[in-house]
Amino acid sequence: MSGFDLENLETKEIAEEGATMVVHDIHGQPVKDSNDDDVYIVLAGMDSKRFKEASINARKDVLAGKRKLEDQDITAIGVYTRAACTLAWGGMVRKGEAIECNFDNAKALYEDIPALSEQVAEFMADRVNFIKSS
Repeated sequence: MSGFDLENLETKEIAEEGATMVVHDIHGQPVKDSNDDDVYIVLAGMDSKRFKEASINARKDVLAGKRKLEDQDITAIGVYTRAACTLAWGGMVRKGEAIECNFDNAKALYEDIPALSEQVAEFMADRVNFIKSS
């Protein structure tokens, strides 16, 4: 049968495995490490179980005991979810020291560097990044 194959819209598999985002500076240029390799972050997508669980856990943690969602809560939920979906990275250096990829370090980076947090959010939200290439 001819026509568009809906399998081309499937994103869950790569969303689970993670896709690689090249980090860009504020001018849109790829950031390079000392070996002239791209600085990158491997991220789970918003169709992954990890994202869904992180979203639920973030709401529970951030909103514990609150009756109303505030602006800073929305930011905190986003940062928490992005950190939980950060699977690996390469070339990440802060104040001259290589940074180990873990939840706490990712969360700190996304809290302290909004431009990076925004890049991660945009990458994760773009399902094209999680579609199998043919």
